[in-house]
Amino acid sequence: MTNAAERPVNGRTDQADTLTGVITFVAKQAKSFYDAKPDGDWPMTIFAFSPTGCHVLQTHFNVTRREETYAAFSEAFKELGVESYVVASEAWAGRKGSTTPPFMQADRREILLITAVDMTGTATMTMDITRNRKGKVIKLTPGVIARDGAGPLTELLA
Repeated sequence: MTNAAERPVNGRTDQADTLTGVITFVAKQAKSFYDAKPDGDWPMTIFAFSPTGCHVLQTHFNVTRREETYAAFSEAFKELGVESYVVASEAWAGRKGSTTPPFMQADRREILLITAVDMTGTATMTMDITRNRKGKVIKLTPGVIARDGAGPLTELLA
């Protein structure tokens, strides 16, 4: 897969059996990351869960190559026997209902967007990122986990 590194993680976590569980697992990983690297930027990371364990795929997502990227992930998921996965990426969040892109809104929020996917559907949680004036993460505030049915992200598992 282009621009991606895979690192198997020993053993399968007990929490990886439900979408809420995998979101909680990734939220803990994010907290550990920012605790160790408070001035760091979380790269787009996919935690892919299979019967053999958790596989971590990292990439720099290029929106202009979206279909190519999705196809590469779908192929990797088939090879690994992935049953569920979580995508976690930093993002900007804007005002609800606004037609202005978040990056252009002065009152935008920096978030970590965590989306878990299995064949039953998706679950999403955002974590607000608070940085000090020097750009170091000083607080991660988890939001509510929202559940949705099957959609385009579940097709990557097919």
